[in-house]
Amino acid sequence: MQTDKKLLSKKQKANGQMDIENYRPTDPVRFTQRLYQLASKRGFLVQKLGNTGSDPIILVTPKELNSGPNLLIAAGFHGDEPAGCWGILHFLETVSPDLLSKSNLSFLPLVNPSGFRHGKRTNDGGENPNSGFCHTNSGQPEPSREGLILVKHLPMLKSLAKDGFLSLHEDIELEQFYIYTFENADVPGPFSEALRAEAAKFTEPYPDGRLEGGLVCNGIIFVIVMALLKTSYFTRVYQEQLVLKLRVCSILTDGLKRTWA
Repeated sequence: MQTDKKLLSKKQKANGQMDIENYRPTDPVRFTQRLYQLASKRGFLVQKLGNTGSDPIILVTPKELNSGPNLLIAAGFHGDEPAGCWGILHFLETVSPDLLSKSNLSFLPLVNPSGFRHGKRTNDGGENPNSGFCHTNSGQPEPSREGLILVKHLPMLKSLAKDGFLSLHEDIELEQFYIYTFENADVPGPFSEALRAEAAKFTEPYPDGRLEGGLVCNGIIFVIVMALLKTSYFTRVYQEQLVLKLRVCSILTDGLKRTWA
C-alpha cells in the first residue's frame, strides 16, 4: 500500500529503526490474534457478531459491569484508516485497572476487515461500512454487509453506548488533527475539550476554516445533534447521546503501530 510506505519512510527517518518486512499494519489475522490475547489478559469478553466472508466482526465487552458510564469505541469503518484499530489494542495493553473499574468500556475494534486487509476505504464489495444506516427510501445506499451485522445487534450496541460513543478515523493526507463532535448542547462538552487537549500534545490542530463539509474552530467541528435528527442516521442510532468522531492523522499513532511491528 503506497500510503503505508510513505508513513514508514517518515517513521524510519524519525526513529532510525523499522523492520519494513515485518511491518504489517493491515493484517486482520494478526490483528485479531493480538486482540484475543489482550482481551483475555485484561478480563474482557470477546464475541463474534457475525462474519463477512471469512472475516469476523468482533465486539469486546467487560465481563462484569460496574456503576460507571457505558462507553463504546469503534474503529476500522474505513479500511485505509488502520491507526484507530491499533490504537485500541495499545489502549487495551496500557490502560490502568483503576480506569476500567470506573467505566464500562466496550469496543468494535475492526468493523471493515476486508478493507483493512487491502488498505481500501470500502469493503471488498465496494460498499462503505460507514454509511447507509437510515433513509434508504430516499435514495441513500443500503447498509453494507458489515452495517447489516451492526444493525442486527443495535439494541445491545445502543446499551453499550448509553453514555457515549467514539468512532476513530484518520485523515492520512493531513499532519494536523481535527475532531467531529455531535452533541445535544450549545458548545463542545468536556470530553471534546479533553480529546482536543490530548491530541494537541502530539501535533497542531487544523487551522480554523472549512473542512469536510464543516467549520473547524480551535480543532473542533461542532454540530448540535438536535439539528441532525431528521437528516442523519443519529435518528435511528444515537439521538441524544454524545457522539464523537475523531479524525486524526496517522502521525499521532505511528508509535502505536510500531508497538505491534
